[in-house]
Amino acid sequence: LLCLSKEGKDIKADPLIKVFAATDPPENLSISPSLKDTKSTIDKIRQHIFDSCKSFVRWMRFSCIQVPKQEVKDEDGDEVPYSFLNDVAEVPEVMKTLWYVQNGVNRTTDLLDKVEKRYKKFFWLWREERNSVVDKFAKKSPTCLQYDEKMRQYAKVEPKASKLPEELQVGFLTVSYVSVISDIKERAKSWVQAYGRNLRDSGMSIAQAVHDRIASYRDELSKNPETLEDLKALLNTITIVLDSTNEIELMIDDCSERYRTLEEFDVTVADGEAQMVESLGSEWDRLIELAKETGRNSAKIRRKFAKVTQDQVTAFVDESTELLTQIRESGPANPELELDDAVVKHEEFDTILVAKRQTREQLVLAQKLFGLEITPTPDFKKCEDIMEHLGRVLGLYKEFKEAEAGWSGTLFFGELDMDVLNTGVEEFVHKSKKLPKDVKKYPAYDKTVATIEGFQGSLPLITDLKSDSLRGRHWKRLMEVTGKEFDTSPNTFTLEKLFTLNLSEFTSDIGELVTEAQKEQVIEQALQQTADTWKKMNLSLFPYSRSGMDRGYILKSIDEITTTLDDNLMNLQSMAASRFCVPFAEEVRGWEKRLGLVGEVLALWMNVQRKWMHLEAIFIGSDDIRLQLPEEAKRFDAIDKTWQKLMSDTNKATSVIEATHADGRLQTLETLASDLDRCQKSLSDYLETKRNAFARFYFISDDELLSILGTSDVTSVQEHMLKLYDNCAALIFGRGAKVVTGMVSSEGEQFLFKSPISTEAAVESWMTDVQAEMRRTLHDITKEATFVYPKQDRLRWIKDQLGMVVNTGSKIWWTWEVEDTFRAVREGDKHGMKNLAKRLTGQLQELVSSLLGDLENQARKKINTLIIVDVHARDVIDRFVRDSILDVREFAWESQLRFYWEKQEDDTFIRQCTFVGSAGWEYMGLNGRLVITPLTDRCYMTLTQALSFQLGGAPAGPAGTGKTETVKDLAKAMSLLCVVFNCGEGLDYKAMGSIFSGLVQCGAWGCFDEFNRIDLAVLSVVSAQIKTIQSALIAGQKRFMFEGKDTVMDERCGIFITMNPGYAGRVELPDNLKALFRPVTMVVPDLNLICEIMLLSEGFESARILAKKMVTLYRLAKEQLSKQHHYDWGLRALKSVLVMAGSLKRGSPDLSEETVLMRALRDMNSPKFVFDDVPLFLGLISDLFPGVDCPRVGYPSFNNAVEESLKSNHYQIIDVQIDKVVQLYETMMTRHTTMLVGPTGGGKSVVLNTLQQAQTSLDQNTKLFVLNAKAISVVELYGVLDPTTREWTDGLLSNIFRDCNKPLGSDKNEKRYIVFDGDVDAVWVENMNSVMDDNKLLTLANGERIRLQDYCKLLFEVGDLQYASPATVSRCGMVWVDPQNLRYRPYVDTWLDTQVEEEEDRHVLRSLMDKYLEPSIAYVIE
Repeated sequence: LLCLSKEGKDIKADPLIKVFAATDPPENLSISPSLKDTKSTIDKIRQHIFDSCKSFVRWMRFSCIQVPKQEVKDEDGDEVPYSFLNDVAEVPEVMKTLWYVQNGVNRTTDLLDKVEKRYKKFFWLWREERNSVVDKFAKKSPTCLQYDEKMRQYAKVEPKASKLPEELQVGFLTVSYVSVISDIKERAKSWVQAYGRNLRDSGMSIAQAVHDRIASYRDELSKNPETLEDLKALLNTITIVLDSTNEIELMIDDCSERYRTLEEFDVTVADGEAQMVESLGSEWDRLIELAKETGRNSAKIRRKFAKVTQDQVTAFVDESTELLTQIRESGPANPELELDDAVVKHEEFDTILVAKRQTREQLVLAQKLFGLEITPTPDFKKCEDIMEHLGRVLGLYKEFKEAEAGWSGTLFFGELDMDVLNTGVEEFVHKSKKLPKDVKKYPAYDKTVATIEGFQGSLPLITDLKSDSLRGRHWKRLMEVTGKEFDTSPNTFTLEKLFTLNLSEFTSDIGELVTEAQKEQVIEQALQQTADTWKKMNLSLFPYSRSGMDRGYILKSIDEITTTLDDNLMNLQSMAASRFCVPFAEEVRGWEKRLGLVGEVLALWMNVQRKWMHLEAIFIGSDDIRLQLPEEAKRFDAIDKTWQKLMSDTNKATSVIEATHADGRLQTLETLASDLDRCQKSLSDYLETKRNAFARFYFISDDELLSILGTSDVTSVQEHMLKLYDNCAALIFGRGAKVVTGMVSSEGEQFLFKSPISTEAAVESWMTDVQAEMRRTLHDITKEATFVYPKQDRLRWIKDQLGMVVNTGSKIWWTWEVEDTFRAVREGDKHGMKNLAKRLTGQLQELVSSLLGDLENQARKKINTLIIVDVHARDVIDRFVRDSILDVREFAWESQLRFYWEKQEDDTFIRQCTFVGSAGWEYMGLNGRLVITPLTDRCYMTLTQALSFQLGGAPAGPAGTGKTETVKDLAKAMSLLCVVFNCGEGLDYKAMGSIFSGLVQCGAWGCFDEFNRIDLAVLSVVSAQIKTIQSALIAGQKRFMFEGKDTVMDERCGIFITMNPGYAGRVELPDNLKALFRPVTMVVPDLNLICEIMLLSEGFESARILAKKMVTLYRLAKEQLSKQHHYDWGLRALKSVLVMAGSLKRGSPDLSEETVLMRALRDMNSPKFVFDDVPLFLGLISDLFPGVDCPRVGYPSFNNAVEESLKSNHYQIIDVQIDKVVQLYETMMTRHTTMLVGPTGGGKSVVLNTLQQAQTSLDQNTKLFVLNAKAISVVELYGVLDPTTREWTDGLLSNIFRDCNKPLGSDKNEKRYIVFDGDVDAVWVENMNSVMDDNKLLTLANGERIRLQDYCKLLFEVGDLQYASPATVSRCGMVWVDPQNLRYRPYVDTWLDTQVEEEEDRHVLRSLMDKYLEPSIAYVIE
């Protein structure tokens, strides 16, 4: 074991064991004895060494006395004798040596695997089956060179194997590889021998072929020629031998090379093979000499046979001349012959010509053989040409006759295919035209063409008679026309029989007959198609339920049935008008009657279903309505029972024909329709009664009114209060909703009634009491406040009083102070007016200063509004001082809107010029006031004068000039309810009449926005309605007849219309309608003044300077920036900036006013600029606000949420895109309507979706309701009111809008965005104008007015605003999303991050993009 110890190091020592290696194909080497046996032997040796220790005797300590035998327990707990071995086993050196032995054994195994690889590299010799590989190679007929390459490849193995060591010492083993090396050599040699055998076989086959050809040629050359044919054969053999010299010599060389290769690689060949191959060359040389000698000896024989040949040629020329004469006179070229005879003659002479041609060919060969001149045979050539030409013509004729015979035997009604027949004849015509010109000169050609064309001429007639449209009646008429009887049985009537009738004489008659049959067939097929269509046509029904209760079945849409019905009826009318309809007249009339009934029943059915569904929701869905209308409820129950049975029967048999032709079906539906109309009329009368009792119910739709009347819950009116009152968001209920104690505005301001109103009466009754109590309470509160005004500190008075009371009381006292100053001046106080001006300026400064302090939100709003009013009051007095207005009778004072508390009347009256009107005491809350400019004053004066003459007012002008808002503001000043309606094509005269009824009864103003969008036909009726109202006002009537009903008149009512001239969808008002309104032209207001006053009301002390800068900035931007469809520089854009400026000032009181305004201007305008305009605008701001710089308002948590949203969706984090999300977020803070504008590829959808996800992650659950308004019609979008039945069909947008603006549930932080994804144009978006402006109301044609709540906003995702009107653009906040901010890189990076898994691949692709894509794009752009 010496080689295994020594701590595992290799040392020179004799190996312990010798083993022998052997091949174990195809992959392994085997060792004998095996490694397993070897390891076992070593283990035994080691064990024997250890066991020898047990024989040693153990002595006791310090003696030679042998220790007695002792037993100890081993590891398993068994007792064993204790020996010297136990002591040896504890010696570390011994255990270490054992470990080295074991390690040496393992290391030897690893070394052996490495050594074996040197021998295994030759094992490829065994991996393929030798014989199959060699045979496959031989099948490719390889060349000798290819064989040489293969054999040499294997021959090289033997010397390489010889260099391998025969024995190697591997660890403790000596391994003998002699057998392995021997096997490798033998295997390589076997491959060489296998390829060699195939090479020998191929060489032998070549040698044998050459040997056989030499023997064959030698036999031919040895023959002695006796005849001319023998001589020809001999000479031919001589020629072949001489011409084959190169070929044979190459074959001999190839064969020799193959045998040389065999010799090189020691491949065994049979005895004699090599000698035969070597002798081939000499044998071929001897054959060549023999051929040359034979040729020289045949000259005498050739001369003998040359003379015989010449005599035969002379005889052949004479025979050719005679044959030509026969062909022309008695053969197929005779023009007198019929074509059939010519065909027979041609066959006879063609046989003769073939024999003659063979004779001529033999003579020509003989002449060439003997070296004679070839004798020409022109007559024989003519014979061949004539026969060849006639053969082509007569062949075509024969082929045609055969085809004709085949066609003639075809059954006319069954097998005959006219397409095949026509195609076949056309093919023959084509073939005849393609014949050469030389062929066409023969008379036979003309006869053949005439035959084919004659047959072709009969085809149209055959085609006509073959028509499927012919029936038995037509064949009978044909017999009558021709006067011939014939059997038209399908089994016997062939085309041949048809030819025998000579029908070509009756071509015109047959043509008329066939035409008539074809027309009749069209009608017949149309009738059959109609029958098939209605046989398959079924009604579609689906289960209908309400509140989880099964309500039977209802019909789905019948549009497809109606379309088919209309088409079929039109077709039937066309058939009935045709002269070919006679055979089907009864059937046509029957279908007209049936389908007419189908149309009538279905139209009535759908009408009944629509009415039933409408009334079912009322009478079945509301117990309160049933209690209030018991008779109508009973009638509807009977209707419902009949309807349920009808639909149940229909569900069992859904065929349209069966369902509509069922017994009594039409009468049942007519009865149902009549009964439903009576129910509807009773319901309408009921609702009209309620509206007459409380006129404000005219301002809500039928469904909304029914929702109030159909419940005993008095609080159901809460969600409709903002539609019934100007700014009453809710009523204050007390004592368990048994009384109403006050009102709350949408801003949270509230007041309590002097006397609570009981709600135990009918809703219209106690709502009337609420209206009266509101007016009475506000009257009393204003009276008390006006009384204490001079006795109380003004700021304290403002905070203590309601907002509308503050405005009215201040105006009353301002009016008194001005007129008292006029009195003082008249009495001698020359400085009275100046003193008043100083006092008013002081009051204004006091208000502005108070804004800088800490104020409650409601108090701030009151002071904001009062500042706007007080600024106007101060400016009026300043003008009086400037113009020396010192008398109360001056027009400058008379033209002002003046407020008086008349003690006699105990009420507030408003005067302006000749106008006098009392306050309406409508609760206004804190809804603010407009800045009063000189334009506003003139508009007020024009409108009040119009009212004094009982006329309406008609402000007209471009978008953003304040038409609607001015009317509303005048109503606010007079405490009157002003109801805004957005007019559109859907409004009809009945809807307008209903609105007018509500206005005149409750004394409200109606402002009809975009009035000139109503249809001209409706405007004519509206003109008469308004004229009736104005006539009653002029007459001072308290009641008058309107729309056929006795109507109460409140003289405070007013009708105003606003118009945007020149836009799409507008009409010119009729002259009689224009005469009823006082026109007011609204122009661009004084923006500078508006900015100054609004800034002042927000607490800006340097308001005048800042306003000038602001207006200048907008003017320069409008002039210098690019012209974009989405840019707006008008009043609405200014107002949104001013609102944001006020918000920023309150949020950052430490910033200077210039900085606050600059930030508002920058942040509110930057989102809408295109890429190129951003630096220009920032330059303008820096010029107007030099040295002022302020960072953007930060939203850290929102920005983080945006980034997280982008990451979660695998988008790139791009600062520009994040900024766009923030800009959209900021814009929506000040605007309830925002547009995302920009071309495709800018990321509009990403910005919008990211905003939604970011807000949701910040506990502001945001829902998007997306629709494409251009995908459907305006009627489908907004809904339609049936002009006859007054039934309302909801639209997609109206439904979504209503649902979105329903009160929030448990999640009070929820936000709802309605997203319009698609083009914006005036066709559909103009109906949204009143929603997008400050009214925030969607007005529908059924009278429903849905208010846009604060938690709901409108968003538009649009490519451009090319087709939007300025009115639309000015109402919306704009965020421009420019593709130039993104370009292509984010798309590439996202694709790489999400689609390419390996980081290395991403790196390579990204570098390639950088290298090639960017320069390529730059090049294309340049």
